[in-house]
Amino acid sequence: MTPNDYLTLVQLKADMPDVAWGTTYDAALGVAITRVSRLIDSELGRAPGAFAVGSTNEIRYYTADSRGHGVLAFGSQNFGNQDLTIDEIAGLPTEVAVNETAANPSLSTSYTVYDPSWYWCVPENAALEGLPYTLLHIDILTSFKKFWYPFYRGIRVTGPFGFSTTAPDEIVQACEIQIVRWFKRAQQAYADVGAIAELGQLKYVNKLDRDVAEVLDLPKYQRVAL
Repeated sequence: MTPNDYLTLVQLKADMPDVAWGTTYDAALGVAITRVSRLIDSELGRAPGAFAVGSTNEIRYYTADSRGHGVLAFGSQNFGNQDLTIDEIAGLPTEVAVNETAANPSLSTSYTVYDPSWYWCVPENAALEGLPYTLLHIDILTSFKKFWYPFYRGIRVTGPFGFSTTAPDEIVQACEIQIVRWFKRAQQAYADVGAIAELGQLKYVNKLDRDVAEVLDLPKYQRVAL
């Protein structure tokens, strides 16, 4: 599947003040939109299109306690704990299913679908703060489930994996800034230094735009290591 770009050509043109774009550069701007979108993914260490995954659901498998969590020992048997770290997911999972018997995980009948009321998606206020969920917590107060079973690939999570379903405004703005900067640099044969004749100044342009770098450095967009 082709990853989504973070803005459209129409949106880019509409947001550029005092510029009559016409259609001459449509192809070049379209390529730049895709390249800058992927640059932002790379800069932030995320999968292509992670900031605009849409409503497409994906299935991923997890093994409880495989990401640094300890286990609770009862007698001679080990049980998984209440927390399961997952990849960033841009919305509530559409399904969480668990292999509770250690049967062949390739068989769909080996999984028990958990009711959403049996677990919490963490951070609890992620949707309000424009953040993805990164952890599932078994709610031992409202369900009869007490832990995540620690069988290999024993937890199947379905949902829109990524940072967000649509690109955050700051990411869109960062794309626009960098696209226009690249466009103007291309008009100067990709020189490392550009002149501002009206001001008699030289402008160095061989780095990521400062405003873009500041957006990408915001704590909310920093990738949390699993």
